[in-house]
Amino acid sequence: MSVLGLRECIVRGIGLDCSVVRSGKQALKAACSRALEARNGWRFEASVDLDGALREKHPNENRWDYGLEVTGPGGKRSVEWVEFHPACSGEVDRMIKKKQWLEAQLARTKVCPRPAKKNLHWVATGGIAIDLTRGRLLNQAGLAWPQKRLRLPLP
Repeated sequence: MSVLGLRECIVRGIGLDCSVVRSGKQALKAACSRALEARNGWRFEASVDLDGALREKHPNENRWDYGLEVTGPGGKRSVEWVEFHPACSGEVDRMIKKKQWLEAQLARTKVCPRPAKKNLHWVATGGIAIDLTRGRLLNQAGLAWPQKRLRLPLP
């Protein structure tokens, strides 16, 4: 079974209309877009604002921010899940809930790329101040340490 691209995953997996998928990084707010760049030879193919698209349907949930598809050499592609959020110890539990929400959304189909440390990213919207105990919780939950900037996809 092949892995779907972002557009197909959003439509078939999450059940959204394809109109929410934008070209390149157009679905991202400007400040968020500036924190992301593509690796050499890769480019941003598509993006979706999951938080905005699912706000009405899931008003009280901890929604994940964005999905992006990057394409590279030889037709390679990668679907990346990116959250822009304050990176302090008090927000770790919320980030774990956001990851669980995203996993539940993607569980509707077996062909959507699952969130894992390599394609699930927390971009800090300020400084990074997470204590060791919360850092261990992040690791146990399958979340990588937050970053200030990202070059996607990860090697």
